[in-house]
Amino acid sequence: MIYDENNYPLNILQDSNNILKSIKQEKDVLLACASRTPSVETARQLVYLNGWDKLFDHMEIYPNSKIVHFQTLQRKTKIPYNKMIFFDDLQWNIKEVKSLGVHSHHVPNGVHTGAFRKALKEYERFWSCI
Repeated sequence: MIYDENNYPLNILQDSNNILKSIKQEKDVLLACASRTPSVETARQLVYLNGWDKLFDHMEIYPNSKIVHFQTLQRKTKIPYNKMIFFDDLQWNIKEVKSLGVHSHHVPNGVHTGAFRKALKEYERFWSCI
């Protein structure tokens, strides 16, 4: 079990692990995490203890704006913002990242299969109209 800086346990949804693994199996899809946490070591520990370091192609974990995280990811990957999908439990992060043109989805209870499928359908619908 991993605890945050306030000694609260951090719970991981099983769906999250399954979703990350399924994304990683897709050809030509990059997987990244972006966290503005001030508890950088705790966040990295969470990533490594869950084996996500083997799944993420990029990790931006440092206390800064999500805008900075996504600008860095865009610069590193050369992927246009409108071809990215982002999930977050905090509405202000969604608002920030959406302003860049990233497909952003508010998941207050974490990413679960239903929310993930809905996001993919919306993404596909967006690109089928262009």
